[in-house]
Amino acid sequence: MRASDVLLSVIVSCGLALAGCDGGEPGGDAQKPQDNATAPPVPGASPASAGTAPGSVNIQMGADAKVQANEHGSVVRDGAGNEVRSDANGATIRGADGSAVVTDKHGNIEVKAADGTSVSVDAQGNVKID
Repeated sequence: MRASDVLLSVIVSCGLALAGCDGGEPGGDAQKPQDNATAPPVPGASPASAGTAPGSVNIQMGADAKVQANEHGSVVRDGAGNEVRSDANGATIRGADGSAVVTDKHGNIEVKAADGTSVSVDAQGNVKID
């Protein structure tokens, strides 16, 4: 594997991480209507305050379930077992097959394949292939 291949993979992975963690900003993915009738109760959250008050929790049920806790992060899962998690410490994209892309707040990135191989790039640009 050449360094240019690793760099391209890391750039694409970061782009996917950022695209998956847009938090519903303009130009992001359209959100499905929220079904509060089937959402389980969450301590400290109410449908009236969801998405508006600091510290509130917004829950969407269905095949593309999403939980967003303002000021703390969000989790998006699909029915196939894939998920995207993001918070102030970084983001993680996990595939149902066990593959993952992990970033942290320091600029480190790790791309893990389902077979266990991984490529890591630290904040200083050092590449490690396992």
